[in-house]
Amino acid sequence: MNLGNVVREVTALFSQTIDRRIEVTSSIADDLLPAFVDPNQVHQVLMNLCVNARDAIMESLEIDENRGAGR
Repeated sequence: MNLGNVVREVTALFSQTIDRRIEVTSSIADDLLPAFVDPNQVHQVLMNLCVNARDAIMESLEIDENRGAGR
């Protein structure tokens, strides 16, 4: 399977559902070798990584906003 296709799919899906203050980008090499993996598991792992990153970013944004409100 082509991992790049899964990354593109997850990026597109996640960028539509994430807070608009967060930009989702990806960089995929053109010469990726095929991988013998379960595409559903790779999709799940990538989505989990995206959700964890989103949660960390949102927490940081909230801390920054709270600091700004106290000025």
